Amino acid sequence: MSARVRLLRPLPKMGHYNAPAEVDMTREQWLAASSLLGSDAVLLDYRSPPEVEAVIAALMDDAAPVDEAPAVPTSAPKVLVSRKRKGYVAIPADIRAALRRRDADLTRLGDRIGAELVGLRDTLRDRLLELATEAGGGDWRTGLLAVQLDQVAAAVAEETGEIQDQWLDGLDDIERATPDYLRSVGLDPDNVVDIEALTAVIDAARRDANDAFRAANLTTATDLVPLMREGYRLESITELSTRLAERLQVSLGQAATEARTQTAVYARAISNAYADESGVPVGFAYGGPDDGLTRPFCEACVGFWFSPELVRGLDNGQTGLPHPLESGGGYNCRHSWLAVPLATAKRWGYKEADASTVRTANNAATG
Repeated sequence: MSARVRLLRPLPKMGHYNAPAEVDMTREQWLAASSLLGSDAVLLDYRSPPEVEAVIAALMDDAAPVDEAPAVPTSAPKVLVSRKRKGYVAIPADIRAALRRRDADLTRLGDRIGAELVGLRDTLRDRLLELATEAGGGDWRTGLLAVQLDQVAAAVAEETGEIQDQWLDGLDDIERATPDYLRSVGLDPDNVVDIEALTAVIDAARRDANDAFRAANLTTATDLVPLMREGYRLESITELSTRLAERLQVSLGQAATEARTQTAVYARAISNAYADESGVPVGFAYGGPDDGLTRPFCEACVGFWFSPELVRGLDNGQTGLPHPLESGGGYNCRHSWLAVPLATAKRWGYKEADASTVRTANNAATG
């Protein structure tokens, strides 16, 4: 299989010395890049070998039974025929479709906000040049030494403010859509026994999302200030403009990854809040793609149902993100948790996790 990956920072260990850059990688290279760079390695596209795609397409085709799948070439390893995507294969078609719709909604919001952030590069660059010129009384060199972090942070916040508002509005839409989504996957959101507790969790999740956006802005500003200080030695404002644009391409790309990830974190937090306050004993089934780009942590979890006690012991090894129950496998994770009773999960083909499952997943996360 091959993956198209955007590197937001250089990766000398793998021979990539320039960034940002888009490169093609194998599965092993993508997993290594993701481990080394975290959110600075952004998955753009992936493609499995043709024989694997044929099997997956047959398994995921709601209209055709598995035995009608296209024949796999005889040269393909036999294991491919029996290998199934552990997460969704046994789930009823209507619930699987609901999960796909939910994932599509989250992806659309995250990608739209991410694209708008990256699109701010030139506007924000011009704003910073204007800020330096103003701080220096018309002399941009003097201004580069005079401008302070809080001024740069304020400029970044001002330029991204409208996008932040759009993102928060999108998160509100996700919250409003969550009860219908839960009904579509066989859960009853009307069983909530403590409305105040549910409201408190939702409010906290929104504050966390807001704080995450602000933190991304501050990170962007913090990255820019040293570059602006160094700009004092440059020959021309044109050269400074080029360097700012290059740095912003990286910083805003990181912010875009953060927005996509936090969108999924928020959605998981809201869904889990309903489950926690439902008064019905449930655990958490981990589902989603089990393909060539699945992280080792996710590969160890997909297809398993975790009790509330066991799920608390999971650790995806990702710094700066909440517990896997909200962040999944980490940045850009494509997997979902479903809060369901054990009997339902087993009927769908899930296995019950035990302490060894948690250890395997945690060890896989740390390599």
